[in-house]
Amino acid sequence: MYLFSRQIRFGPGNTREQMEWALQQTEKVNQITGLQVNLFMQVYSPEVGAVGWSTFVPDLPTLEAAADKLQPATSRKEWRQASSSHNAPRRSWARPRCSSPT
Repeated sequence: MYLFSRQIRFGPGNTREQMEWALQQTEKVNQITGLQVNLFMQVYSPEVGAVGWSTFVPDLPTLEAAADKLQPATSRKEWRQASSSHNAPRRSWARPRCSSPT
């Protein structure tokens, strides 16, 4: 079993619009990949404005297949341009983290 997660931090702006955008992205990914990707937001902490997506997959080929399905749907450049309108600074992109329980 693998856990895949990605996190971004929104800059100053309209939090409601930012969260609506993040929710739209989550729904799009769930629809395209067939995985159950979850969206989380930090509140009442120094991490306010950070949102994260995570999903569990049974094996690495499943994760790779999901990534392959997303490639034709949108390019990273298009995604970054859309996210910039919601004040998600580029420098805040976290590297994907995969972990497997031992």
